[in-house]
Amino acid sequence: MKRRVPKIVLIFLGLLLIFSTVSSAAESDNTNEPILKEIEVTAIPLEKYLVTTNVITAEDIEKKGAKNLADVLQDVSGLYVTKSNTKNITYAQIRGSDMDYAKIFIDGVPINPVADRKVDLKMIPTDAIEKIEVVKGPAPVIYGTDSIGGVILITTKKGKNINYNKIAVNSGSFDTQNYSLSVGEGKGNFDYYFNAKREKTGGYTTHSAKDANYFDGKFSWKLDDKSSITILGGYSDTDKQVPNRIDPITGNVVLNTGGGGSISNSNYFKNTKDWEYKDWIQSHISLNYDTQLNSRSNLKLNLYRSTDQNTFNARTNNNNIKSMTWDSAIKGVELQETIKTNGYNTLTWGVVNEHSTWNEHTDGWAKYTADMNSIYLQNTTQANERLNVTLGIRYDENKATTIVNGTSSNRNTSATNPEVNLVYQMDNKNTLRASVGKTCKFPSARQLSNGVPGLKPEKAWNYELGLKHQFTPTLISSVAVFKNNIEDMIDNTGNGSKFSNIAEARMQGVELELNKKFNKRLDGFINYTYIDAKDLTKNKAIDDIPHNKFSYGLNYQGKNGLKANITGRYMGKRVNTETVNSVNISHNLSGYHVVDLKLSKEVSNDQEYFLKVDNLFDKNYQDGYYYEAPGRAVTVGAEFKY
Repeated sequence: MKRRVPKIVLIFLGLLLIFSTVSSAAESDNTNEPILKEIEVTAIPLEKYLVTTNVITAEDIEKKGAKNLADVLQDVSGLYVTKSNTKNITYAQIRGSDMDYAKIFIDGVPINPVADRKVDLKMIPTDAIEKIEVVKGPAPVIYGTDSIGGVILITTKKGKNINYNKIAVNSGSFDTQNYSLSVGEGKGNFDYYFNAKREKTGGYTTHSAKDANYFDGKFSWKLDDKSSITILGGYSDTDKQVPNRIDPITGNVVLNTGGGGSISNSNYFKNTKDWEYKDWIQSHISLNYDTQLNSRSNLKLNLYRSTDQNTFNARTNNNNIKSMTWDSAIKGVELQETIKTNGYNTLTWGVVNEHSTWNEHTDGWAKYTADMNSIYLQNTTQANERLNVTLGIRYDENKATTIVNGTSSNRNTSATNPEVNLVYQMDNKNTLRASVGKTCKFPSARQLSNGVPGLKPEKAWNYELGLKHQFTPTLISSVAVFKNNIEDMIDNTGNGSKFSNIAEARMQGVELELNKKFNKRLDGFINYTYIDAKDLTKNKAIDDIPHNKFSYGLNYQGKNGLKANITGRYMGKRVNTETVNSVNISHNLSGYHVVDLKLSKEVSNDQEYFLKVDNLFDKNYQDGYYYEAPGRAVTVGAEFKY
């Protein structure tokens, strides 16, 4: 496997040379505008102190025709969008980290569920999204230090930036239908945006139907020249089936084996099929108060609450129904102040309190409550005209109580995690960056309720070195090398359905990216990721993490409103392990290459029609062993503004 890496790097460099050649031929039509822009999320732009940040705008989402967060993120370097075999959840792995390490924020509100912190990316529609930032490597301490791979920051739209209403309808393969309505406006000191969406599909295979309703809103008031209040929230209600496991040779349904660990009492569902979620309800709401105390200080207060609840059903061979219900909630408050101590130094401090609850009911039951108290300090200094230095430190204290079948256990753990980021502007074309940070993830509710006695927090030191080079104002490349040394990694592979600690693990790799604007009508990108994820105690590769991923895309905007977007991605082979009667069986999943296409025609400023084809060449591949991925899917639709 290691011998393949130089070949792929050479392919990348060859494509870079092609891009450069085309650039020279099209130079007369260039816009001469840089591709990269600073993105303000706090008083200090992320660009100033992060090694790797991918920014995806609402325009990028529209060009691609992405319907949900999974569609958006699948082409981001260093990030794998994959599927949980047992729950039919599409999740993100950032640089090989487990799915519950991909911490996701919507307008500053963490939305990871209490049970296992696994966010289903397909349950976050894109209609209300203004911008997505994927922060890879040691993230700023203001977002927490419990995410090894990085964080995903979502900013939703504001009415004052829209000032129009929009209706969108589309229909396509697998009896899929989508309808959405967006309204927004900004007048004087008041601003609002609201979006509603309905999604329905019969599914691409047996038992994979979905019926969902989504609602998102944001309302802002400017109290005076220095203060504002924003209330925002989202709500979704979903019925979703889990596709049956199909033997690719016989075509017969394979019963679920249980013992997978993703459902804490999963043996309860052993030898069942037709899994489904009923009334999967998720919500989040927050109130943000922002005020400028003086010319040097800005204060923010954020109150938030998120919930997750549903009923899970499964059918036995005798057509009996087995059920499990759970509900969870997170209530939090954060106070943050940003102080510009002088023209070269910015200090940010904050305190956070979160209270979490989780209840699960099967033939047994489990209950979890936790209080997390955090304090952080972050300082960014422009040491000179070329060097920026960011130092951060965060202290987290987690007090958790778990009750399983009447047996109670208490845990009181804490962690202090430092972080250092350096950005050095070598010249006007080269930026060198280095970052090192420590992370700690406390066991989740599900891991504690279904873990071995004495399950430890997972800790890691994360390192990154990156370089961005600007060949021309319209051709920019970057490379990042990273390494994560993990202690007491939490995992359930090789231990039946019980979570336990792997004493030592390591994830290391490299990312290569290239963005090119050929002329005012054509732009494109290519990127490559190599990851080596290894359990050092057993000297074996970690499951479900392919060594290689390669993505590319071209976007064309022609005359008379004609637009075209094509993206492709190659995912390398990987190993998938399932537990059958407490015995682990490993399966090899082949690599695959998928191409997506979108064509659209803007008839007027108020009307646009489109055709979208996912998996253009009808590639047959597996999301997981016994789980076939969708084949070619064709969607046609229209958008109307008024």
